[in-house]
Amino acid sequence: MNRPNPILSSTVIDYCKRCSDDERSSIVAYCCHLTFSDKSVRRTEVEFVRAIAKQMGVSPKETGKMARKARRHRLKIRTPKSRSGRNLLFHLALRMAVADARADVRERMAIDRLASKLRISPDTVDKEMQKLQKKTSPAPDATVRQPVATSSDSPQPASTHGDGSAPSRLESLNRDLVAETLQADLFEQVPVEQSPVEQGSIQDGGETLISKGEMEYTLTPDGDVELEIELDGIDLPVDETLAVIIAGQHVCDLVIPMGPIEKTIRAKRHEFIPEVALGNPVEVHYRQKPILGGVFRAT
Repeated sequence: MNRPNPILSSTVIDYCKRCSDDERSSIVAYCCHLTFSDKSVRRTEVEFVRAIAKQMGVSPKETGKMARKARRHRLKIRTPKSRSGRNLLFHLALRMAVADARADVRERMAIDRLASKLRISPDTVDKEMQKLQKKTSPAPDATVRQPVATSSDSPQPASTHGDGSAPSRLESLNRDLVAETLQADLFEQVPVEQSPVEQGSIQDGGETLISKGEMEYTLTPDGDVELEIELDGIDLPVDETLAVIIAGQHVCDLVIPMGPIEKTIRAKRHEFIPEVALGNPVEVHYRQKPILGGVFRAT
């Protein structure tokens, strides 16, 4: 029978399982980075990094390597692509920052930079941090100088605080904290023998895919939707109408102007913009025939 993790909640463990190998490594790397951002390493921070790394399947040897690079400010970190990965990254980053029941100025700056990258408002950061600070038990002030990871791959027993209590658990994370953004590059399909050599074109069998723009879909934590459309090089008459079709559903019409097309559409909780998922197709039609196409992918 599996024993419950003394630090990680079941929700956090579930999110760990949803992440890809690259995302798991990135999340552990960021936790190492945040550990050293305030110039000191505390016992609770070490315990959290060990627990997270073990759950993510990142070995103590690899975690130790990350920690050494983080200490020298040479650790490169990639932001997870999936929404689950970004949610988990931000939650763990917050939890690391308040591991000692307070957030150092440098830790808060690191959190703010991450929040900006993930499009999380300062108000949301303040609210989530206050919630976690109320749930976090105080930790001793003593710093530790040893590396974050142990030199052995053997499981480590959970440490206790100075008062004999177990380290506080990582609470269940907010499932809708991070905005989800998907992007689709839009291409025109032209037979190879008819296609000019253009920057951004791709050879695909007997056709050339010529880049003509992109579409970005953003679902905010409160359920609002934003669709940004940019098209350029559309060789059609001005004032003609184009139709935008996402996953087979008509979303909006675009009137061709003089020059590039730039349009932003906002809606409350999918009033007229459908819910877009990873891999959904998007087409731009002219006179009921598709002239551009693409597929939504993670940004």
